[in-house]
Amino acid sequence: MSDSNHYKKKEIIWLPEFNEEKKTRRRTEFNALQKRSVTVFRYDAAEVTSVPLPDTPLSPPRQLSSPIPTFSKDDPGLWPKVFNSTVIQYLIENPIKQIKLYNFPRDSSGRKFSEYYYERHLGNGEKYHREWLLYSVSKNAVYCFCCKLFESKHNNKFCEGISDWQHLALYCSRHEKSSAHFNNYKKWTDLCHALKNKNTIDSIQQKLLEVEKQRWYDVIKRIIYVVQFLSSQNMAFRGQSRKLYDRNNGNFLKCIELLGKFDLSMTEHIRRVTNDSDFKNMPTYLGDKIQNEIIYILGNKIQHFILNLCQINKYFSIILDCTPDVSHVEQISIIIRFVYFNTENRKLEISEHFLAFCPIIDTTGAGLTSFIVEKLAEINLDINNLRGQGYDNGSNMRGKNNGLQKRLLDLNPRAFYVPCASHSLNLIVNDAANLNYHTTGFFSIVQELYKYFSSSTKRWDILKKYVLNLTLKPLSETRWSSRIDAIKPLFTNLPEIYDALYEISNGISYDQKAKYDAKCLAEKICSFSFICSLNIWHMILTKVNFVSKILQSIDMNMQVALDALTELKKFLIKIRTDANFEEIVNDAMKIAEKLNVEAEFETSRSRPLRRRKTPKSFDYEHEDHTINDLKTAFKINVFFYILDQALSSVDERFNLLNNQNDVFNFLFKLSDDQDQARLRSSCHHLQKKLSANDSLDINADDLYEEIVSCQSLFKKLNNDVVKILEFIYLNNLTAVCPNITIALRILLTMPVTVASAERSFSKLKLIKNYLRSTMSQERLTNLATISIEEAILDQIDIHEIIKDFTNRKARRVEII
Repeated sequence: MSDSNHYKKKEIIWLPEFNEEKKTRRRTEFNALQKRSVTVFRYDAAEVTSVPLPDTPLSPPRQLSSPIPTFSKDDPGLWPKVFNSTVIQYLIENPIKQIKLYNFPRDSSGRKFSEYYYERHLGNGEKYHREWLLYSVSKNAVYCFCCKLFESKHNNKFCEGISDWQHLALYCSRHEKSSAHFNNYKKWTDLCHALKNKNTIDSIQQKLLEVEKQRWYDVIKRIIYVVQFLSSQNMAFRGQSRKLYDRNNGNFLKCIELLGKFDLSMTEHIRRVTNDSDFKNMPTYLGDKIQNEIIYILGNKIQHFILNLCQINKYFSIILDCTPDVSHVEQISIIIRFVYFNTENRKLEISEHFLAFCPIIDTTGAGLTSFIVEKLAEINLDINNLRGQGYDNGSNMRGKNNGLQKRLLDLNPRAFYVPCASHSLNLIVNDAANLNYHTTGFFSIVQELYKYFSSSTKRWDILKKYVLNLTLKPLSETRWSSRIDAIKPLFTNLPEIYDALYEISNGISYDQKAKYDAKCLAEKICSFSFICSLNIWHMILTKVNFVSKILQSIDMNMQVALDALTELKKFLIKIRTDANFEEIVNDAMKIAEKLNVEAEFETSRSRPLRRRKTPKSFDYEHEDHTINDLKTAFKINVFFYILDQALSSVDERFNLLNNQNDVFNFLFKLSDDQDQARLRSSCHHLQKKLSANDSLDINADDLYEEIVSCQSLFKKLNNDVVKILEFIYLNNLTAVCPNITIALRILLTMPVTVASAERSFSKLKLIKNYLRSTMSQERLTNLATISIEEAILDQIDIHEIIKDFTNRKARRVEII
């Protein structure tokens, strides 16, 4: 291959007037550059321009970001006598500040250096700044900056340093008029101008280096975006192969291959990695370790953003919940909640952010307390600023003697515990559903129907032939309030489901067991008591599910939660009447008519076991009588019994929430005319609750005065605490009513539900599935953080991420 063809392949443009001797010299220097990992290629040949190479030998490219020798840059007395071009360029591009406002030491004659010498004073009174004059603290002498750098002989006094303060003015006057100083000063100014316009002798190499840096910058930027995309979509990264264009090489490399089909930067990178032998030792940045580094940087950036925002706003709450993962490790999800005013969109935001998944071994109250205290210290959050705790109803967390909430209250009495309202609501339904054999039998039939049809695709097709809109769904074992999803298809399509069972029970192509099970299920759902129970539970669960969804909102506060629960309680009381029961029976009769069954409660088939009669010991003993009227028995033993149990559970399970609301209740009436004595008493009660160890969050008397003074300002806000606090920030009233601001911030910081922690478990199941069960804990946490807090990641500058990537360790290539 000829020389011209060889360099044409390399996309190097040589000028035609270069002779063979120059070509040989340039080829040698070009190979030397390649060994230094400095590329001279353009990845887009269409953008290459013809640039004449200099006749002088190419000097090595300057690594402007390489470390400077260890001498002090700001003290010329410690500089060496000889400088290389890299140090000269660094000192010029990073000018040294003249020392001022310093107590200069005196010499033996009592004289000292003065800032007066930094100026040249002319006879007409004008002054010119001597930017070349530098003072050395270590030598107590002055130097000439340009002569120190460019004087080769170093035979003038300003290169060695002058400390003769008596004659310094004469020396400065003579030196700045000398030809040597003039020449060195001109070299200084010329080099500054050349560096500014990039016209130095090695500008070609510098331009090539900048092109290569930009190419690597673009490659890393695209790799980071690929990692971000896969993380936010909860997708696996790796496959069986680790090579490009291999089958089963994973989603990450497949995305890189896809980018290589359209993006010039990635196309050139893939070409160098896969085809060009000249770059076989070049780093690819496509390996597993690089993926983990980028995932760590992205997750760490998000966490620092959240923690910095929390520390600025001081008060916070924690929300915890535990669940086992696919590898049977108990994972605890940590959610942090705080309130802040977003200055960009001028809105008050109540935020709940995911911090981490952590493995937990000791799930007792003591073990969880020790873990939380250590974790808060690790992430630099002061436990004394903790104002709320949100957990489920597990005894290890909510226990009033040894639970986590009690132990944290001992450490910080202002960390109010609020039980999860959604879990409490689920337990209300659970209490009512597990009441007696009537209720448990009803839900057993619902689950049997789903299992019967879902266990066979043929039977499922028969069901879909009759039921067009809704299909059967299984019962949730934990989320009782969501059982409305399983009840609704039966309530809407019970006759159609019966037709499907009838077809199967009389079909020829089904085995006898399937036909028998279909016949039994058809008889069960045709029971009039089942139809009435279906109507009852549909009515109750529809309302409960509505309230449950309201309680799962992030910006939920205690007053809104209690209002929703109060409405639920009123609803349960309202429907507990004989008239409402008659309406349920009438609706059940309409469904029974469609099923062609008698609208009568069953006798022998559903009759419970009778109590054996025992002889009376005394004549005055009461004799037990059974209720012979089956309708009345169903109303008492099922309808009233369910509602009574639900009402009792509402009062019992939300008692603590009511107690916490009593402390802050007056804050929900800031725009109302309150009794002054009662208001003052409430302020003092809140001050007592928000005080610990001689530390007060608010002052009761000041709070009272602020409420009285600002009451007229809040009239149009309808006692909405979120709007009131936002109004204070929007109108810059925080200095006028600081105690109201603090009290409302603490109130809105307290969590009412742990729904955010429950939602994080959905991501846990997607990220750490059975194919990725060996994932490390750090990678799991960072992937979950990127996926859950994707909105925050979009706000982080990609340049800062690339900068962190380059600074984590010494890279083989220069990126920034």
